[in-house]
Amino acid sequence: MPTVYSTSTLVAEHRFRYWQNLMWKNIVPAHGSTNNDDAFDAHFTICLLGTTTIFGMSAPTQAWERSQYHVRSAPHDEFLLTLMLSGSGCLYQDGHEVNQTPGVIVLYDTSRPYSYELSGETIGVKIPRRSLLSRLPEAVKLAAIPMSAETAIGRLAAGAVQAAANLDSQPTSHAGCLIGSSMLDLVAAR
Repeated sequence: MPTVYSTSTLVAEHRFRYWQNLMWKNIVPAHGSTNNDDAFDAHFTICLLGTTTIFGMSAPTQAWERSQYHVRSAPHDEFLLTLMLSGSGCLYQDGHEVNQTPGVIVLYDTSRPYSYELSGETIGVKIPRRSLLSRLPEAVKLAAIPMSAETAIGRLAAGAVQAAANLDSQPTSHAGCLIGSSMLDLVAAR
């Protein structure tokens, strides 16, 4: 069963700090900011699927910057994939900018600096580097890779990510590995 977190029970002035700590612990260390400090009502769910981690979030506008300092001091060896369900986002990495609207998936590398501003509802997948590179070797050379749900593969990948995020119970270890692996195969088929 997914683990669920919410800022709604906290005193307003502590909400974004709590949220930033959740992101640092569960996603990747980065500098976060918001223009909604006093009304930051956000929800976060997280579930392991084999070696991949799937998470969902619903939050007002937030901005994240993973600088060279973060990359050096808190290295992470994953790619992150996010599917925008509602709202919008803008991801910038290595000179590439992706404007994210509902239905757009973006893949980016946590071992390189990036900035990401988003609001609304997203589903994310934390993918171990080796798992993705074994399927999509060129991902190491790419930055901020978009995939639209307007394409057949994009629709399949988005559907798989959404279905995995909506599991009502934690799958067995073996089933979780298979589900996570299937999602990665669809992403690599882009």
